[in-house]
Amino acid sequence: MTKSKKILLGFGIFLILLCLLSLWLPHKVVSIVKKDVPVQARFLKSLVSDISTYSYWHTKAMADNDFKSRSKLSWTNQLNKSSYQSEQYPQGILSIVSQQNDTIVLVDSSSNVITSKYFISKKDDKNSSISITSEKETGFFINLLNLVHKWKLSKAASRQIDGITKEAARRSADKIYYNYLIKEVGMEKRDILAMRSNVEKKNIIPYYSQNIASIYQKAQTAGIVTKGSPFVLYFSDPLRSDQIDMAAAVQSVSEIYTQGVETIEIKPNLAAKLTYSGARDNNFWAHKAMADYLTDRDMKITYPIIEEYVTDPSQEPDPSKWETHIYYYFGQAQ
Repeated sequence: MTKSKKILLGFGIFLILLCLLSLWLPHKVVSIVKKDVPVQARFLKSLVSDISTYSYWHTKAMADNDFKSRSKLSWTNQLNKSSYQSEQYPQGILSIVSQQNDTIVLVDSSSNVITSKYFISKKDDKNSSISITSEKETGFFINLLNLVHKWKLSKAASRQIDGITKEAARRSADKIYYNYLIKEVGMEKRDILAMRSNVEKKNIIPYYSQNIASIYQKAQTAGIVTKGSPFVLYFSDPLRSDQIDMAAAVQSVSEIYTQGVETIEIKPNLAAKLTYSGARDNNFWAHKAMADYLTDRDMKITYPIIEEYVTDPSQEPDPSKWETHIYYYFGQAQ
């Protein structure tokens, strides 16, 4: 037998052995990473169970500044899904497929499907434990590198836990949600003149614009002194409904009744406050930040919500510079 034939025979035997080894090895990689973290469990759970937060802590978001997430938020029992696409990663979909007690299951569907099971448990009032079980199917021959795939899954899961912990700490300690700083403030009694109606969400700003001048005119005619900036009141959740119970409103210096305008009294109370800059009809994430803040702290919204328009558009034509103060009154949830 010539030397070349021996080499070919040896190579053929090697390939056969690789095929047999690939058939024998499992076609699934499973990685389990667990860490104890100095954050309350409820802050971790709220992050992992809300697909809209993933662009702040998911491994792909941390690895690629171009990572874009277009979240399809779900306020019902429907599954949460978010599509993504970036220069580094192909287009894919993140889907929360199960949420039961302390366990959330996420599927990342792109060129490779990875299923991650998050288990979050409370250790004490300040510390928690979080584990990520990652699973990935590997094909014929690819499974020969299962140890490498497992190492990659473990590395990604470890970074993910670090990202979740960092973002949860921003929320719990720094009170920063979606890059908005939230403060708790004491609110004085407010006597309010308002024009109230059920309005479609898309018509909130038009309704406000059409009625706020009329309120000022009626107040002036009745000799009522107003103070502060005009605002919108929400008597229903602006995030969860397309039809909003709202009012265009101004504050008066004292409790006075005048015909044609509804009078509302808001008693002194505590409120969460954030400042939003931008167009008035583009504040979804500001309201989402407030809702998440209260939920994380087991606080219940006390209506109405106040959206106070500090900047006068006639003095500042650039909508990106318009400043709005948003107040959510709260009490402890029952």
